[in-house]
Amino acid sequence: MIKFILVLQLCFSGANCYPPMSNQDVVFDGWNACAISGYEQSIIIMNEVNELEQNKPLVRFWCTEQYEKKTNI
Repeated sequence: MIKFILVLQLCFSGANCYPPMSNQDVVFDGWNACAISGYEQSIIIMNEVNELEQNKPLVRFWCTEQYEKKTNI
């Protein structure tokens, strides 16, 4: 079964970006749930960033596929 992990990246003025970050412990069952969480987290980040007008922050996000490993017991 395919699961998804949310990856977020904060950039300023379009070019200066922090490395992408993700929480490998939070796994989504579907792409839709992952994408919705990406929008929600982007809003939270934008509300926390100071000096919005000067630095022009941009939050990028994407959902990466993670395949569950099957274990034979």
